[in-house]
Amino acid sequence: MPLPSRAVDRCLTPTHFRALTRISHEILEHNKGAGNLVLLGIPTRGVHLANRIATRIAKVEGAQVPVGTLDITMYRDDLRDNPTRNPHRTEIPTGGIDGRTVVLVDDVLYSGRTIRAALDALNDIGRPAAVRLAVLVDRGHRELPIRADHVGKNLPVPVLSESWSGSPRSMVKTSADLMKKHLLSIDDLTIDDIDELFETAAQMHDVQGARSRSARIAGARSSTCSSKTPPARGPHLRSPANGCQPTRSISPVKDHLPPRERACETRC
Repeated sequence: MPLPSRAVDRCLTPTHFRALTRISHEILEHNKGAGNLVLLGIPTRGVHLANRIATRIAKVEGAQVPVGTLDITMYRDDLRDNPTRNPHRTEIPTGGIDGRTVVLVDDVLYSGRTIRAALDALNDIGRPAAVRLAVLVDRGHRELPIRADHVGKNLPVPVLSESWSGSPRSMVKTSADLMKKHLLSIDDLTIDDIDELFETAAQMHDVQGARSRSARIAGARSSTCSSKTPPARGPHLRSPANGCQPTRSISPVKDHLPPRERACETRC
């Protein structure tokens, strides 16, 4: 049963609404207008996002874009493991998709297997002129060579743990149960959880950038110390330069002589 629109609105934050507006403008710019364009949402959340994108396109272009539904239940590659599925209706707009530009709309792009099933289902319906993909969130970790054309937010989800060395323990706020939930699941994930995921990803990005800058600075200092030879002060010690430790100049003859012969050679 499709989720009501108000339930989806409660899950979407202002960041998501801005992302939908940006996706709508990117679709229009790439297609050079709203002509010959069809939006097909993948149930269930992709259908609601497709309707919202169509609404924003209509405000900009002043023309309605056909919106349909593409069910992929019978095209999934995991039916053998999960045979019990609840199929949805496939609704193609009037005029079909032959020779038209079809934009597949989904909420989250992860492994890419859902989009592969959508392409198979689309191939049985007709032959569009072009197929593009618009997703609200790209989580990375792709298992198939599939890339989204229009992305609202890139949010790679790492495997977080309390012993993760990339950040302090206070930064790792996401629990193991939260990582198992769907990113936009109405039943399992709240708005606060989604905001927490975005905040954690941003903090991790800042820490990784700081670590890379520190590594570059340390590498520059070590290369400076090794490239410059300090002037000698005395027969045995060299003066420190650029923070390098003084090194002892080794004589291949004197340092291997016995103490008595070394003292005799020094007097001579």
